[in-house]
Amino acid sequence: KVNLRLTKSSPDAKQGDYSSLFFGQYTTTTIQEYVGDNAGYSRYLDNHIGIDIANVATLDRNARFLQDREYAFHSGGGETTGADGAGNYSTARRLGLTALERGDSWSGSNWARGKSAVNFEFRGAYEGRGGTFFNVSDIVQLDYCSPTGFSKMDVDDVTYCPKPDTDVPPS
Repeated sequence: KVNLRLTKSSPDAKQGDYSSLFFGQYTTTTIQEYVGDNAGYSRYLDNHIGIDIANVATLDRNARFLQDREYAFHSGGGETTGADGAGNYSTARRLGLTALERGDSWSGSNWARGKSAVNFEFRGAYEGRGGTFFNVSDIVQLDYCSPTGFSKMDVDDVTYCPKPDTDVPPS
């Protein structure tokens, strides 16, 4: 069960020069253009509803679904001990997630474009084996400081942007 409270405003509702209709269309097209199929990131993806899909599908299956339907998405996560956001072991067995049975998993999120400036975060586990959508060795955390949204490999905390190094002259 999901409780949502939404408000409906007139497409002509305005604050300043732009209408709510313009904002909805602008964010949707901006995300589609700059994010693509796990190629970049847009700040607008942070306006999202979070959904735990661990008991339904893997992030690999979800990404394939999004790609087939031309919904831009960005994926991020990492290797964790246990099943962070990935359900339980019986769920893991049902979905074929053998890595979870060993106590190690690759978990994370697919942030996906929605409509009218409401987007989605799908939280779950990666399959972690050959022939899947994602190569787990390429999965990195979401990095708000990176122009593409992808952090560097083996970086665990990308919550805050580092201060610029003042000893290095700008190039």
